[in-house]
Amino acid sequence: MIEHRPTPEPNNWNVGQEPTPAAEMTEAQRLIAAGRLVRTTASFGNPEAGYIQRLRERMSTPRVGDLVWETSTEPLSLRDPDHAARAVGWYVRRGESPWLSREDWDADPESHEYPGQPYEDSPGREVSVIRPWRDPASEYAWENAELSVLPLDHQ
Repeated sequence: MIEHRPTPEPNNWNVGQEPTPAAEMTEAQRLIAAGRLVRTTASFGNPEAGYIQRLRERMSTPRVGDLVWETSTEPLSLRDPDHAARAVGWYVRRGESPWLSREDWDADPESHEYPGQPYEDSPGREVSVIRPWRDPASEYAWENAELSVLPLDHQ
């Protein structure tokens, strides 16, 4: 079962709250902080330097099995260990996920685009699926996600 959760609205992420001090961070939060530092450092590097170009490309192009983090919620991840545990994990795939559950689809024929439309052909949304750091046996689907790779294999 894939857990779906929309990306939180950014308006309330930093209101009166400081990030967790490094000594109090969980392992997942430290990975996100390290990845953020690498990504920020690469963004200030000389864009004509081959290494910087390759690093930027590698970090922005997840492959199956890469260690990734969801970047649009970094401030929340750095304060909330439970969120961080879902925001960092191993990349599975990018794809479509139906808007409605099968039960809701079957119960509401008015939502079908044509009579007899099968659930497999129902409208969907783009999602990025990861296996979370805390629970790699499960899958978590991020809507409207921006993923970045922690380039463990980059040379």
